[in-house]
Amino acid sequence: MHQVIIHEKFPVYILEVEKSDCRFSQLEDVVAHFVREAEAHPVVRLIGVFDHYAHTSAFADGENAPDIVGAVNVVVCFGMAIPQPEILALRLRSIGIADVGDRFTVSFLGTPMPIANTAMEIWARGLMTRTNPNDTASQGRMVTPSYFDYNNNN
Repeated sequence: MHQVIIHEKFPVYILEVEKSDCRFSQLEDVVAHFVREAEAHPVVRLIGVFDHYAHTSAFADGENAPDIVGAVNVVVCFGMAIPQPEILALRLRSIGIADVGDRFTVSFLGTPMPIANTAMEIWARGLMTRTNPNDTASQGRMVTPSYFDYNNNN
């Protein structure tokens, strides 16, 4: 698992799992894994499952990357407090799952809540049948950038 910054400001965590190293071979089964994990978590509320690929494909000018054959978002909420009204803009977590043929790409936006980052990382790593030697602890650690901090009202 590794972190990238998208559009110069969004910390996104990504795990690519080769289908040969994944516990599941079908996108629906990967989605079901995340749904089960969310439903079993003591502070998570499953909001829903969104077929983003179908949504985009429904538009006459909708465009999915050629290597993406399926894309689903599992939407959850980890919110255990509402410390200020503005925090609602940061709430709801979306775990993106893309089927890109030979692998699944799982991605989610980093959050200032360590419990959420840790849970989503564990859920994603739960897809793997074995540890990838390229997926080191230093790559997989979730680090919340300082600019994304509740206390600074960012």
